[in-house]
Amino acid sequence: MIAGGTGYVIDPETREQTCQGRADAILSSEQITSVEHRPDLGILLLSDGFCFGALKASGEGWTSIRINWDGDMRNVAIHGARLRAEVPSADRKCWLSVELDLNTGECTGAVSSRDLPL
Repeated sequence: MIAGGTGYVIDPETREQTCQGRADAILSSEQITSVEHRPDLGILLLSDGFCFGALKASGEGWTSIRINWDGDMRNVAIHGARLRAEVPSADRKCWLSVELDLNTGECTGAVSSRDLPL
């Protein structure tokens, strides 16, 4: 369930919130901006614009590292279990390619903390 931008995992039998495990970071971001059901991968794919997270029916999941520093992304496309997108460089002079494995949450090409403005 998403309410006020925050994600909650609710047990339908007990109607109580359950533990989110590795998906905690994205679920508690308070800024979830998109949710996409990916039945081919057995996940809900969530994003707050800065990182992605996945949640399986079992309650297991993952949260990616921060992909960009300002929440801006373009040309987001999913092909199989790979998400590809472009994010602006820290100085906003060019766009950088990022790729995310939707099975594991591993990301290549994301901005690093040294690129983030102070």
